[in-house]
Amino acid sequence: MRKQKLIILLLGLVFIAHHCSIKSPDEADFPSWFVELNVPLYEDTFYADSLLDDSSIVKQVYQGDSIFAFQDTSQDIEKQEVGDQLEIDDINQTFSQSVEDVSMDATTNSFSYGTDTVGIDPITQSTNKEIGNITLDNTSEQTDPINFDEIYPGISSYPSETATIPEDAGFPPIYRPITFSNFQSATFSSGEIVITVNNDLVVEMGRPITIQLCEEVGSDTLEISGMSAEWVDDGSQGIMPNTSDSRSIDLSGKELPGDVIVKIEGVLCGSGPETVDTSDAINSSFNVGVETRDLTVESATAKIPPQEIDTSNTIQLTASDNKVEEATILSGNLNINIGNQLGVDAILHLNIDNLYDPSGTAFQDNIPINANTQNNSSETDINGYSIAMPINDQKINYSYTIETVSTDDDMATIQNDDSVSVDISLYGEDTESDITFQEFKGIIAQEPIVESGDIVTASEQAELKEAVILSGNLDITVDNQVNTAASQALPTIDIQIHDIYTNNGNPISISDIELEHGSNSIPINQQNNSLADYTIRPQNYEAPEDQFISYTATVTIPSDQPGEYNLLDSIDVNIDVSEITFNEVTGKFDREPIIESDSIAIDENHKLELAEISQGQLVIDFTNNLGAEANIDINIPNIVRKDNGNPFSSVINLNATGANTETVDLSQYNIELNLQHRDSTQYVSYTSQVNIPSNEEMTLDFGNNIDADISLSNLKFDRIQGYIDTVEVELDSTEQEISALPEELDGINLQDVNITLDLNTNVGVQFQIDLTMEASNESGDFESIHVLHTVLPNDPSTQQITIPNAEDLLNIKPDKLVAFGSVKVFGQGTVSQNQFVTGKLRINVPLIIEFQENATLEMDPEITRESDFEIPDNLDAVKVSYVINNGFDFGGSANILAAKDTNYFKDDSQIRPDTLIKNLMLQPNTVFRDSITLNKDKFDLFKDSLYIKPKLNIAGLENNSSRLLKTDSIKVSLWGTVVGKIDTSLGK
Repeated sequence: MRKQKLIILLLGLVFIAHHCSIKSPDEADFPSWFVELNVPLYEDTFYADSLLDDSSIVKQVYQGDSIFAFQDTSQDIEKQEVGDQLEIDDINQTFSQSVEDVSMDATTNSFSYGTDTVGIDPITQSTNKEIGNITLDNTSEQTDPINFDEIYPGISSYPSETATIPEDAGFPPIYRPITFSNFQSATFSSGEIVITVNNDLVVEMGRPITIQLCEEVGSDTLEISGMSAEWVDDGSQGIMPNTSDSRSIDLSGKELPGDVIVKIEGVLCGSGPETVDTSDAINSSFNVGVETRDLTVESATAKIPPQEIDTSNTIQLTASDNKVEEATILSGNLNINIGNQLGVDAILHLNIDNLYDPSGTAFQDNIPINANTQNNSSETDINGYSIAMPINDQKINYSYTIETVSTDDDMATIQNDDSVSVDISLYGEDTESDITFQEFKGIIAQEPIVESGDIVTASEQAELKEAVILSGNLDITVDNQVNTAASQALPTIDIQIHDIYTNNGNPISISDIELEHGSNSIPINQQNNSLADYTIRPQNYEAPEDQFISYTATVTIPSDQPGEYNLLDSIDVNIDVSEITFNEVTGKFDREPIIESDSIAIDENHKLELAEISQGQLVIDFTNNLGAEANIDINIPNIVRKDNGNPFSSVINLNATGANTETVDLSQYNIELNLQHRDSTQYVSYTSQVNIPSNEEMTLDFGNNIDADISLSNLKFDRIQGYIDTVEVELDSTEQEISALPEELDGINLQDVNITLDLNTNVGVQFQIDLTMEASNESGDFESIHVLHTVLPNDPSTQQITIPNAEDLLNIKPDKLVAFGSVKVFGQGTVSQNQFVTGKLRINVPLIIEFQENATLEMDPEITRESDFEIPDNLDAVKVSYVINNGFDFGGSANILAAKDTNYFKDDSQIRPDTLIKNLMLQPNTVFRDSITLNKDKFDLFKDSLYIKPKLNIAGLENNSSRLLKTDSIKVSLWGTVVGKIDTSLGK
């Protein structure tokens, strides 16, 4: 048709040219022109529903849109019953009832040794110290002046202004009183008085001159014997005017009052041939000075300056066997009592060199003393003080100084035989009690400390007369806290256990074990204190409940060498007798039946409250080696009959020797237990009572016993109530073929994939389902997801399991899914054989997709044949126009490929297709129109048959997923415009 149109068009043009001109044209006049031919190249529409041709694809509402989804609900989890898996392992217990069960309970006896009180007797030391001669301060006194006219009265009657004083003019006695300021009266043991004549007369005082000290007695003035000073007439010069001269008087053995009268007698040497001014003479005088020096008095009433009484002394301790080297006082007092005969106050400064306060400072005390008092007392609590002294010289060293207090301007009467008595007393709580110590270094004289006692040995199983011990230990520990760690003198301990005999027949005796400071283990033998093969003969055989063995323990503290001790601490002894069993026992065994009450541990993770036994046996085997008939009463309270609830009970009569067996079918019994906690071990308790027929004294050895085996075997249950851990039921595998996912969606990943397992179960306790889902395809890709899920009874919300990350399974484009796993039943509740688990596997995949970087959408190629249109020989241009209507909510780019053969489109083709149009950008939900002019390299493509194929490279929405709706499609339309030149000259 196109060819016919072209011919008609050409003929018409020729006709028009013919009618328009009659000129015969030359070559240049031949006409030429361009023609355009529009040729359809490709048109196809890709619909979403063409991708999803599968009965499993359904349409469903998703966020308000009708969306495609893959769905499968055809796969069932086969019904699996608990069945016969309710069982527990065999339970076994072995025990013996015999002389082995005759034992003595463990017992412990403890006692302490405290040392006797270590101290010293109260001690008192009295000293009486006289003050001795008393020193007085020096004093200096002067008489009133003696005027010239008193010794030469005629001077006042001289008629002239001058006078001549005759030679050796004597003068009458002159009296002048003085008072000593530092005493009222005194008897001197030493010292002196210095008499000084101070001559201020106008003439020389000649010799003799006599100065006599006197005292008034009543109305008389009497000379004091020995109290005169004299300047004898020996021809020497007298006392010149304006000079002084002195004489001294020794006061030793003399007495003086405080008030004295100075009697002065003497002569004047005169003026000789010279005269003196009468007025000057009358106004001149002399005086006498009296000065005391270096005074000591035997007695006095005086101003007493400070005096000192010094003494050093010792207090010898009373002879004792306790010798103190260094000790801390526990109870002690120091009393100082002072009797003061002095008429002055004083202070006693006391030092005790070897008595130390808690800080280590030697004792000092300053005690004020009142004048003329007898009870100046000071008492010090010296608890915690310490004393130290040589062991061979037991004494307290002390010294004191008595310092009198100055009387200042007051007078006091004192004598050299006045004394101060000092009484020093050391005693305990009272004056009659010893000084005691808490820590002591030295020698302690202590009598051995003896402790006797009993260890209870009564046995509940027998009256013991004599028994050979099979096992048991005697452990003795001594904690010595009396000695310090530094002490070299160690106490010793002796221990006798009177009623346990060694294998040589002697009672246990342990002697002279030195006790170090701290814990000491006392060995009783070389076998780690084992009593094996020892013999015990408890006392009080006829009163079995009060049987005992006795012991004696003696501690000796050495008294011949120094040691260090904490006297408030003690030596603690602990005698520990472990449980004792016997090889051979002589006694009586019929007081009570031999009862074995014990339990059999159920070594199972199941914790049972009630277990209904469907099958199982109780087997009881007894072997009697007693050599005598006996009967056994067996009771198992945890195994009860189904019909009446009575606990299992059986009496078995044993022959004298040999084996006895009883087997019980347990299918008519239940097991009932107390379920306290899932972590607690459960026990089936039992009681076995052996009645020995004899009540006479007998001897049994270790071999005489009854051996028993109890076993619960082959136990299975119809129903278990309690805590189940764990019954495991395997789930059969289920396989799902997947064929609905289109191959065209290469590079596309799915989202929001929902795979769920809906369970149906009547299991009465919680259980855990262990589910594995595997996906695979023909290319060998494989994905697996494992789920652990706990299902709670009576909680439907836990009976649906959602597979996490299920899109990982489908994004490998699997051709099948496989589900398999197991169910583990556990927890509190009831499980029976007919309980089951079944389920349905549901797959639902809303086609919410995301795109990988290489996601593509392949459209089928279409052929354009040369016969569809004629291509002009003189082809000038080819233009390809296109319209792409993208109805999807994802975009990307498009390449328009062209090839002579469809095989060229394959990825492994050696010849690659030509690209007519490259990288056309596609926008979601957009119509895109455009055209492109091909270069001449592409012209030949249109001169033959040509396959056109669009290839879409898909890109999803940024930060979002794409949805695949039923109405989604993409339509690609392409057509070509061929421009050819018609040149008529070419036909010549």
